[in-house]
Amino acid sequence: MSRREEQLRTERLQWEKQQRTREIYLRVSIALFCVLSLVTLLSISFFLVKVKASSEDEALKYKYYTSITVESGETLWDIANKYMCDEFNSTASYINEVKHINHITENKIYAGEKLIVPYYSSEYK
Repeated sequence: MSRREEQLRTERLQWEKQQRTREIYLRVSIALFCVLSLVTLLSISFFLVKVKASSEDEALKYKYYTSITVESGETLWDIANKYMCDEFNSTASYINEVKHINHITENKIYAGEKLIVPYYSSEYK
């Protein structure tokens, strides 16, 4: 074999090796892309299911009323802290609703007095 043929053969072998290396990199890149895509899709679907479940839980809250007896030294603020749920915008809005339901015009309540107070529950009664 001549020197020129030997050189061509060496160049061809190097070129084939480079082609195999590129092909391996391409296959590995495609595999990594597929795995990352799958992980991303699973993460997004998990997040969406969690958000949907969370919003369904919130949608299933029912408003109820219960009767309570005011204890000595208890204030409307104390009652609000005890019975108020996240569905109310503020303590003041809860107290205003309690006052409205019970036809109270002032902020004073008295021990032994019966009050109707609202609350929310996810349990259907």
